[in-house]
Amino acid sequence: MKRNIAKFRAAYHSSAANYDNTAHLITSETELPWISGGNGEEWVYIDLGALSEITEVVVHWGTDYAVSYDIETSNDGKEWTSISVESGARELAVATPINSRARYVRVRCSKCSGEHYVIHKIEVFGDNDLRYELPPMPQPCPDGTQKLTGGNWMVRRASEVKESGIVLSCSGYDDSEWLPATVPGTVLVSYLNAGAVPDPDYDDWQFQISEEYFTADFWYRNSFHIPESRRGKRVFLNFNSINWKADVYFN
Repeated sequence: MKRNIAKFRAAYHSSAANYDNTAHLITSETELPWISGGNGEEWVYIDLGALSEITEVVVHWGTDYAVSYDIETSNDGKEWTSISVESGARELAVATPINSRARYVRVRCSKCSGEHYVIHKIEVFGDNDLRYELPPMPQPCPDGTQKLTGGNWMVRRASEVKESGIVLSCSGYDDSEWLPATVPGTVLVSYLNAGAVPDPDYDDWQFQISEEYFTADFWYRNSFHIPESRRGKRVFLNFNSINWKADVYFN
């Protein structure tokens, strides 16, 4: 099975048409695309997080596309090497087999079919040693209280989830395609800790992050065991710091 090593990795753009259609969208499953601010030379690049063996790059173009673009790689995000020159197509995915070892992949567009370049998603297939995992759930407190931080928390934008909360709360639901979530913390903090977005505190990189994406609804999911010693006893689940508007499903 091919592994998309670009999924949930930070992406950067040369420009964006607005605050909502930014580059990090190309590494998620959202319906929102990156839209460039112009139609001259524009680019997006993805930080894969580690030196990677790259076998294929797939660019999913929108209504406007690059008539000509380069697929480039880099080990430092500064010096780039052109691997292939390609042509996009309206509302189609263009796959380019490559054989490269690098940390960064850039799509540099040089000629546009319209007023803006539109990319819905970029997939980079290959492998690396990068694996992001949460710290384990802490041991119970002396009084028996169990802090539900770390462990198995996962998060995903609601628009990318088709199942209902009833299904999501079932034991054994497959959330392996979700992002490990930092709890407590905001959704943006989870993405930042996972390396899925640029650091908004650096330079003007807050404009590299889609406002619309992060002001939408998100699902959180967690699983944990209640000790056998609590059987038959009253156990409280404390929702301290949980958004008061949240819908909660507990199995």
